[in-house]
Parts: sequence; structure tokens; C-alpha cells
Amino acid sequence: MRVAAIAEPSSFPPPHDSAAAAPAPPPPLPDGRQPWWRVPKQLLRPAAYFEDVLKGRDVAVGQFAVFRDTVFIGSAPLARELLGSEARSGINIGWPPSFVKLIGSHGVSLVADPEAHKQTRALMMPFFSPDAVAAKMPAVQGTARRYLAEWVASPAPFSAYDGMKRFTFDVLVLELGLAAEEVSRMSALFQIWTRGFMPPTVPLPFTPMGKGMAARRKIRDTLLTIFAAGRLPPDGLVARLQAHFGDNTEAVIDNIITLIFAGHDTSSSALTSMLAALAADPRALARLADEQAAVLAAHGEALTPAAVAAAPYATAVIRETLRIRPVVAGAMRTAVRDVELPGGLVIPRGCPMAVAFSAMAAREPAWQADRGEFRPERFLTGGGSGSGGSGGPESLAPQPAGFNPFGIGTRYCLGSHLALAEMGAMVAELGRLGGSHALEVEQPGRWEEFPILRPDNGLPTRFVRKGPRASAAEPAGSVAADARGLCDQPA
Repeated sequence: MRVAAIAEPSSFPPPHDSAAAAPAPPPPLPDGRQPWWRVPKQLLRPAAYFEDVLKGRDVAVGQFAVFRDTVFIGSAPLARELLGSEARSGINIGWPPSFVKLIGSHGVSLVADPEAHKQTRALMMPFFSPDAVAAKMPAVQGTARRYLAEWVASPAPFSAYDGMKRFTFDVLVLELGLAAEEVSRMSALFQIWTRGFMPPTVPLPFTPMGKGMAARRKIRDTLLTIFAAGRLPPDGLVARLQAHFGDNTEAVIDNIITLIFAGHDTSSSALTSMLAALAADPRALARLADEQAAVLAAHGEALTPAAVAAAPYATAVIRETLRIRPVVAGAMRTAVRDVELPGGLVIPRGCPMAVAFSAMAAREPAWQADRGEFRPERFLTGGGSGSGGSGGPESLAPQPAGFNPFGIGTRYCLGSHLALAEMGAMVAELGRLGGSHALEVEQPGRWEEFPILRPDNGLPTRFVRKGPRASAAEPAGSVAADARGLCDQPA
């Protein structure tokens, strides 16, 4: 489809016949199309490509996928209006067919029927509500501590990206009751499956997609074996999905794959990015350590809601990580009918849409002077109106309208609270470790952004003990103490 864009003005006005006057056509959409040689940038740096197309505008036409005209949305208020009720707005999901094949058409993120989506989402919501996630926090914190203890004890650098993928995968599959070797095998299969989104999206045995589809079949077989073993809790999420979908086992599998993909790959990418940012900014890591020392003194070891609330800088680090290096740059939609926009603009029926969440954050006025810098203070009330400053007093500032790392509207990320809990547990334990250990990271040459954010080198990382004086301050049950215990165990 070729979408009308702004054209050069004509030298002469068109002839006008008042008797046969037809309604005036809508004004053309702003043209943000890129030269053909820049279009592949959408796969290499999608966030930057979105900005190239939009150039600070609310909406523009650009090329996406195989050079197809697509309407890009770069305004948070406009996105909120369109996505608040997609059926009413005349839009629906619009992911490429390869995504649907790899994830599954019944998955909550991809199901097209609005009513079916609403029912499936309502079915899952109780398991990802703030209360449900708070109940899971001891297990999440324990898992974070276990992984950090393993990494601290490692004499050689470890791949932070692979380690964070294992951590988030372990958290997500707690309910499946997998043994350690099953977790490792499933995690490896999901890594192969994730690479299936890379072009060429042709399911041949030697292509990334072909290998991804083969991995998906093995994941499916593993899940069927787990179902048959009867190890799942009768009141858990999987049991609820089975009761809802009945004999449609594929729908259950599609939704489990969707949840693991959405909650494991995105969270691990954000955690890896956070580790890289903290390693590059010892000041931030030291401030985290000071804050966590105060939290430990006031609230003890457990990351209760009160303990989390008492650590605003940790939350600011999480938000700044999601801002400076977005894990997902945007979301795809399709206009199922002509969609009217402010100013008389119209998105034609059948036109693809790219909702550019990263471009919305990039437009925030208060962040323009230092938007390329890692400054968690911008999310604190003392941060100079959100753009630097001391960061005090110690309280979180309201999130700007353009900052939407988990999306907007009816398809807002279902697992956002769990993702924040995973990041919160890891950043808290990193802060508690920061007093006794330094963080050494080999920064990547580049961050690959498609299909998911990841460092090109895996982010080799190691923790180095600062000295004997630091060990005397290690509290009982700390990660450092746990790691020392690991090292002291006989082979």
C-alpha cells in the first residue's frame, strides 16, 4: 500500500465546480520515508530509525518490513487515544506472519479477536497483579541471590547476558516445577527459538527461522511431557489455562511460550543493560550500596513492599535503564478501517502502523540536554525537573507522559510488575554486594537491537573483592557471604 504523503504544492489551484463539489480529501500525512539504503537500519537500530522517520513529529509515513509504507506514531497522547480502546479506534495487532508462526496465534500478545484477547488477559491477570507478584518476591529475591552468589564465586568472567537469561527464565518457570537440568535445556531451546526472528524469515532447516521452529517443536514436546507428569499445581496458571481452553492444548502452549518470551527475553535484556550501565558508572553503584545499607538497617533482608519503597534510587536506576536503552522500541498495529487523527489526517484502512514508544521518550523536553547520559537522578524529585541535579530529596518523581517502557492501553505488558520485581531484586542485591565487590565488565562494541536488545559480546563480567576490610562488614545471609560459602565447600 502506498500512503499519501505531503506533496509539492501546485502552481495553479484546481478548477472548482460548486455544483459538483465533492468532499475535500484528507490532508496528506507527513512524509518520513528514508532512502532505500537507510531502511535496513530498522533491523540494526530500530529506535534510531523511528526517530529518523518521525523527526520529532506526532505522525509520519515511513518504510517498514520489506519497504512497505507504514504510519509511525510518535506522540504519547495520540498513542494513548488510539491504544486505549483499539477496537473503538479501528486498529488491531499487526505483527509479521513469521512472529505469529514462532509465537503462536493463540498467545495473549498476538490473538487478534478483541473479546478473546480480553478473556485471556483477564484469565492471566490475577497471577501478575501487584499482590501476586509481592507474594512471589521472596522466591524472586532468593533466585537473584543464588545466581549472584554463583557469579561472585566464579574465578573467570561469565556472560552476563546468558546469566541474566537463565535467571529470568528460572523465575518464570518456577510454577512448572522443572528440575535444574530441565531449566537449562529449556533455556537453551528458547535461545535458539529467539534467533528465529532474524531474517531471512523463511522456515528452511538451515535458516534462523527454520532452527527456531525446530526449537519450538522441542519446547512443545517438553511442555506436553510436563503436563502429562501431573506435577503442576492444581490452582496455578497452567491449570487455569487448561480449564479455559479445554482440549485446545495448542492454545495453552502458545500462551506459555508467549509468557516466557515476553517475560524472559525482555527482562534479561534490561538486566544486562542495567549491569553494563552500573559498571560504567561506579558513582551510581556506590549510591545504590549506600541506599541498600540503609534499607537493610531499617527493614532487614527481605524485599518487602516497604523495603522497596524505601529505595527510590534503585527504582530510578531501573527506570533510567529502560529509558536510555529501550528493550523494545515499539509495537505493530494495523488499521482495520480508516482511522481519523487530529488535524483531519487519516490512516487508510489496511495500513500498517508502528507505535514508536522509544521515540516518544526521546521527545521528552526535560531530557533533551542530557538524554544520552545515564542519570537515574532524572527520575527523582530533586533531579532538576527531571534532567540531572543532585537527586534529593529521596523520592520518585512522576513518570513523564512520554515514558512508556511497557506499552500503552489494552495490550499494556501483562508481566510488567513481575519484570520490575526481577529488576528490583537484582538491583537491590547488586547494591548490597557493591560495598564489598567491584564490578568489572567488558563493554560491548555495539548493542544489537533486533529482535531483542543484547550486547554483541555477551557482556563478560566478573566481581572482584575490594579488600579484607569490606568482608568484615558483610551481613549474615548476604550474597558475598553466600558466595564465600560456595567457595569453601569441598569439591
